[in-house]
Amino acid sequence: MPIPLRCSGCSRTINAPDNAAGKRVKCPACATVLSVPASSAPAAARAKSQTVPSAPASQAPSFQAPATQVPVSSAPLYSPFEPERVDDDGLLTDSDFKTFNPAAPRGPSGPEIPQAKKKQKRPASFYKVPAIFGIVAASLNIAAALGLVVFMILLIVWAVQADEAGLALLIGFLCLRLLIFSVFTIGGSIHAIVASLNLLHQTSRTACGVAVGEFFFNPIAFSLLTYFTFDSIIAAIVVGCVFALWNWPCAGWFAWAISGEQAKIDFEEVDDDELEELAAELQRRAAKKEGGH
Repeated sequence: MPIPLRCSGCSRTINAPDNAAGKRVKCPACATVLSVPASSAPAAARAKSQTVPSAPASQAPSFQAPATQVPVSSAPLYSPFEPERVDDDGLLTDSDFKTFNPAAPRGPSGPEIPQAKKKQKRPASFYKVPAIFGIVAASLNIAAALGLVVFMILLIVWAVQADEAGLALLIGFLCLRLLIFSVFTIGGSIHAIVASLNLLHQTSRTACGVAVGEFFFNPIAFSLLTYFTFDSIIAAIVVGCVFALWNWPCAGWFAWAISGEQAKIDFEEVDDDELEELAAELQRRAAKKEGGH
């Protein structure tokens, strides 16, 4: 049976359902919170007790019922006009898979390999310019050696035409000396070109270091060859200075580019001390992991 209530906010009469007895509801018109009586039976009992004559004071029982405290419910307010809430604890959501998800990717197992700290590298143009200059300088040295070969061939032809045995023997020794020198010069210059390509791609500092020596000694070698061939100190100095114009600047440029800690970072080289440090760190982590088990 509905329980009638009068709203204290808008003076409207509303009917609360039976299951709302002893609870609080909201008025659908003004949303005022109203308290629903627990039951209408106590009111009828109070009316009946007023009609029954009371017993004499001497016969009245001395027992007095203790006052009971009605507990206050902490449940949310009930409103018959709100839609029924659906409990979705039975539904699977993303939070149910946060503890363990067999389909999620797993990280790498085993001890983590320590990585060296990466530092910023120089721009590629820092090595590109000296590399191109080295290729040009080595090509000029090869051209000079080939010029000596041509000069040797011309001397042989002239000796054959002269038809003199002593002159032919002298020219033969000279051509042999020029041939040996030309072969070594061409071979060293080809290696210098390869070293220049290594410098361009930053692959081998050792080859670049050897090319520094080749560029440095080329003018000296040409100067000595000129001196022993023509027996002239002035000619030897002039030839040496001419070849030093492109060889020695290239040697200095190569030496500056491949020296220092920054060059080691640019060429991505690792020293023996760093390898030993990484190996020791791996051993410490492996021992720590075994001790944890």
